[in-house]
Amino acid sequence: MNLRWLAAVLIIHVLLWLLLKPPVPHSDDLVYVEEGFRMSSPDYTISESPKSHRFLVIIPVAVFVKLFGYSPFIVSLWPLLCSLMTIAGVYLLFRKNLSVALPASLIISCNIIQVIYSTVAFPDAVVSLFSFMAIALMHFRHQINSWVAFVTVAIILAGFFAKQIMLLIIPFIVFASREDISRKRNRLYWKRFYVASLLAVITVLLVSKGLTGQWFFLIQSVEVYHNDVFVSLTAQELLYRLTAEPMVFLFSQAGYWPLLLMAWPAFFLKEGTLSSWKKYAAILFVLLWFGTTSFNRWAPLPLIDRMWMMMIVPLSIMAAYSMNAFLQKKLSPKIRVMFYGMFIISAFVAFPVFQLSRSLMLLMFAVGFFIAEKRETNKSGKDISMIAAMLPSVILVIWFVLKNSNW
Repeated sequence: MNLRWLAAVLIIHVLLWLLLKPPVPHSDDLVYVEEGFRMSSPDYTISESPKSHRFLVIIPVAVFVKLFGYSPFIVSLWPLLCSLMTIAGVYLLFRKNLSVALPASLIISCNIIQVIYSTVAFPDAVVSLFSFMAIALMHFRHQINSWVAFVTVAIILAGFFAKQIMLLIIPFIVFASREDISRKRNRLYWKRFYVASLLAVITVLLVSKGLTGQWFFLIQSVEVYHNDVFVSLTAQELLYRLTAEPMVFLFSQAGYWPLLLMAWPAFFLKEGTLSSWKKYAAILFVLLWFGTTSFNRWAPLPLIDRMWMMMIVPLSIMAAYSMNAFLQKKLSPKIRVMFYGMFIISAFVAFPVFQLSRSLMLLMFAVGFFIAEKRETNKSGKDISMIAAMLPSVILVIWFVLKNSNW
């Protein structure tokens, strides 16, 4: 296994982190820092705000501040480490196929959203890591000891204590378990998984009871802080929120739209190792589009870039497979024409809405893939093809970081 490529990708991410420069905590990140200071007080009491329940953000940040002192770089060290572990985990997961491992990890490393939220002590990079770890372990459930089910649930529980949005992976888990059980496979794994899940629920209740004296405090606090948005929307507003608004949001995000356009051809590939990631991405996409922030009412997830960060890993893996399919001429001419067409149409639509730079950025991806597709199939040609396909992602993030640096 060649770890030099992994080291290079990790170094690129750290350099981007340094170039963008972690800002002085002033928003949710300041809340987590202050909550860490409060936890060290003997008269500490937990508040109703869900932010005070995100122990997997608060405690690591507090430990780093305690060990190394207070500065923006130290405060953002925990999300940076989570981001680096996510990149390394993807590379190592696909290490036997460098043509997938390298582009997938590099796409994550150079994703604008991933870079931004590695510089601030928000929970989203943490949740992205733990959701990836859980799905990756489940991917190998037929190859590993069924007792690993307890480890998987422990990872999900840890992610929950970073941010409750971790629960969005549950529908995929239910889908996977139903599929396995109907085919009479991995039954022992799923028995242990659901036993562990029951123990995890009991753990959450005990933590809630121990900290507040109320069994359902952690759940009730979420309801207190989320209004019933459903009844406040007019019929026209509701229709817009369920149809066009998420698409407009994604189109406006340079960290998501090119990634979506690179990833979708993977749905037409028949790769066994890719199957679960495609299902996970599709289910997660639907949940983020139509999901709710409330347990007992429909309060739509806010269309904020960080709320969609769990999508970055599966989409990056799919994009890497799409890239590999282009290099190996596995995609049909119709799919290739649609692929280029979507980038070109997006570039024309972006021109009047955004600056010329956004249109050029989208065209750059199409040109990169076109060059990659037309190269010779010998080794040097393949290397140039891979560089051509990945170069737009690198150029885009460097342009963004230089333009928005906090230095």
